[in-house]
Amino acid sequence: MFRNREFEERRELGLTSVLIKEGDFDLPSKYPTVEALLERADGNYPNGGKKEGIVIRPTEPVFNETISASLSVKVVNNKYLLKNDD
Repeated sequence: MFRNREFEERRELGLTSVLIKEGDFDLPSKYPTVEALLERADGNYPNGGKKEGIVIRPTEPVFNETISASLSVKVVNNKYLLKNDD
């Protein structure tokens, strides 16, 4: 599987990756609205810091010629963006 090879290569280089929290199911059914995705992106890391958000990628990478990279989307945690806004 591609992801396992990718993680192994990163490990060999001494890089760390974030954990995959969810996978192998129909995200539109579980998170049908933007609000539901924003709620999922909210929260804190184990060290107490605000999560920046979540990254959503296809289970199998899909290369896009327009961006010259694999497709992904980041749902940004609005509270993270506003944490230093006074």
